[in-house]
Amino acid sequence: AGESSVAAAARPIKGYRADYGFVDSVEAEIRRRRAEDIGYGLSSAVHFELQGYMTHTWVQYQRIDAHDTLIATLTTQLSSLQGRLATDLGEIRALQAREQAHA
Repeated sequence: AGESSVAAAARPIKGYRADYGFVDSVEAEIRRRRAEDIGYGLSSAVHFELQGYMTHTWVQYQRIDAHDTLIATLTTQLSSLQGRLATDLGEIRALQAREQAHA
């Protein structure tokens, strides 16, 4: 029976021995690079998503700051209005007291 061409190709050439360690190291390097590529792709996606969250958070902080500023402004205006109302109410009571005194 004749030898197959695959078996002949797999047999080392005279004077050389098969270096399966080299083949293993090349295959290991290929697997490592593929893993890095996959890992990079995942970390890239995670990084992109994280940037999205960070941008969203920054926008939310800007909105919160704007709301805080608005609340502070409205609180100041309300306090001023309360003061004016208290003054006006005092004047009204004084006028009512005068009218009752003259009546």
